[in-house]
Amino acid sequence: SKPYHVWYLVLDDNEEWVGAAYISKARELGIYILREYRRRGLGKQAMQMVMAKWPGRFLLNIHPSNAVSIKMFLGLGAQHIQNTYEIRA
Repeated sequence: SKPYHVWYLVLDDNEEWVGAAYISKARELGIYILREYRRRGLGKQAMQMVMAKWPGRFLLNIHPSNAVSIKMFLGLGAQHIQNTYEIRA
């Protein structure tokens, strides 16, 4: 399957690869920043650029323990709309 609409590489000021961002075909946003480059605002900047290029409604799936991502996306205007649970039988 090909669930992604577009992928972007995230580069630092020296044009070194530090992560990736994507939009899925279902308009889900995703971001990954290498651990040593986190908490520098690169993820937020990348998401702002992606959202500016592809305006509209997006969905986000963030693990509840990922407080940094939750804070970042809330700061970008995200609203909490649901909790999703998994059960294995």
